[in-house]
Amino acid sequence: MFTVLVPGRDADVDDEAAARYWAPIEAAWPIWGCEPVVNVRTVPWALSTMGDALGAAVIAFVDGDDEHGMIFKLIDHLWEQSIPLVLVFDDLTPARQRLGGRGVIVLPSEAC
Repeated sequence: MFTVLVPGRDADVDDEAAARYWAPIEAAWPIWGCEPVVNVRTVPWALSTMGDALGAAVIAFVDGDDEHGMIFKLIDHLWEQSIPLVLVFDDLTPARQRLGGRGVIVLPSEAC
């Protein structure tokens, strides 16, 4: 199981947002092997959650409205739990690229 974090201020995610971010990943998933088990949530939810509820890895889609401080908290929160993170940015600036490392992969949204 893994978690996909979508932009949002609340813990709840509407079905449209969940489908928008999860559908491309699901479509690219290999047809052999296990079907993925995924939680689609928001960063505030992830910051309040520990351990197994987050799964083996986290993919976070970050838009321009997300607070930078919240992203740093997410990185620290997951690093403390040894959970890898993929950050996907609509606008991948040099400053955002430097967030990579310490178990964090940084990608532009075109890669997904």
